Amino acid sequence: MKIEWQHLIGKPLDELCAMAGAKSPVSVVNMLRHQYTDYDDIIRYLPTSQVDELHVDVLNLIAQDFPELSAVCGHLLVKHKRRNRPMHVQARQATQQDAQAKLARSREVIKSMNVGDRVLVQWHGEREAVITHVARAKVTVRFEARGDVREKAYQAIDVRPLVKYPEGTQNT
Repeated sequence: MKIEWQHLIGKPLDELCAMAGAKSPVSVVNMLRHQYTDYDDIIRYLPTSQVDELHVDVLNLIAQDFPELSAVCGHLLVKHKRRNRPMHVQARQATQQDAQAKLARSREVIKSMNVGDRVLVQWHGEREAVITHVARAKVTVRFEARGDVREKAYQAIDVRPLVKYPEGTQNT
């Protein structure tokens, strides 16, 4: 790869920002990558995996020659790697993070639940149920449905306490 930024090495960052026409060091990195190398000409003919490698190589070269931009280059490398994860990996990680957050909320909510508490659960519509077992993040409830008594485990966050108002005091 052809690099033509040697005459810029050692220039102050604010001067490089002015050259890039912006205040952001990210703009300087992009300027160096696109205007002072033949990066754009090379990537036209490379498969995606090699474009990613070239991108990493160019950012590493910029960080090496312009130490004041090394943190920016490091940030861009992390961002680039994250962006280039396959969609199924991104989806799986998002699902896993959602499940972990739900589990953490359930562990907090369950602290106020006890065996015998009356709650509302979703099972073919909303149903009244009674808690029969309390675990770390799940409760087992018993309810009647279609003439049968059923037991089912729910994460605590999916169970709502049932509030019964004394007759004549319900807020309407």
